[in-house]
Amino acid sequence: MAKEDEGDGTADADRVDGAGGGRSEEDRAGSGQAEAQPAGGYAADGRLDLNRATAEELDGLPGVGPAKAKAIVEDRERNGPFASVDEVERVKGIGPKLLEKWKNLVVVSQEM
Repeated sequence: MAKEDEGDGTADADRVDGAGGGRSEEDRAGSGQAEAQPAGGYAADGRLDLNRATAEELDGLPGVGPAKAKAIVEDRERNGPFASVDEVERVKGIGPKLLEKWKNLVVVSQEM
């Protein structure tokens, strides 16, 4: 609930602080530069890292639904990280046509 302005500007300052402290989104994010290790399963270049992505993140790829996303994560947990993007073909239901759709969307990291 907003305070009444008591003439000293405190009510306005409180409202600004509650909405991010008057700083821009870029300021709140830090320097505005990409982090070395982005959050979640994304690489620094913005592509989805098949070795770090969650099932929910994988579900956003073309041709992938919840079941296929879960299968990718389970395969990775069972057999270890993918050495290359092409190696994800070891997962049932993923083949060259699907990988072609992912060409500019995914990457594999060697660091886990």
